[in-house]
Amino acid sequence: MKSRCHIWWGTKTRRGYGRLETGGKTRYAHRILWNMAFGEIKPGHVLVNMCGQKACVNLEHWREMPIQHAAWKAGEYGAAVSAGAKHPFARFSRKQVVRLRRRSRAIVCSRKHASWVVRTAKQHNVKAETLRKMLRGESYGRYP
Repeated sequence: MKSRCHIWWGTKTRRGYGRLETGGKTRYAHRILWNMAFGEIKPGHVLVNMCGQKACVNLEHWREMPIQHAAWKAGEYGAAVSAGAKHPFARFSRKQVVRLRRRSRAIVCSRKHASWVVRTAKQHNVKAETLRKMLRGESYGRYP
């Protein structure tokens, strides 16, 4: 990193991220600063801290990137991932889980179901086994 970290001196989360109270809600300090400087984070994207210092609010040390790339990019730099969604590695939203499970139950023939799973997994850029686990309720279990 060319520039130094700007450490947040205010309150922090248990995990070490800077936090602020705005509008009655607790928010990450780096996310508020990012939104002020660059606008809202795109859907399906997260902020990745490239310096590894969770309390850093220097926006030069944060990168916005798709969730799929965030895990390996963060690991490559020994950095931390800050979730833009409920979980940074979640592949499906609640709405998608409900819709896909309903669709899965509607397909009766197992041969059709198997090919549907493969096609749908490709559309969502996940492995077929990941989709099967979600459909069986082994992951994303709290949704209908």
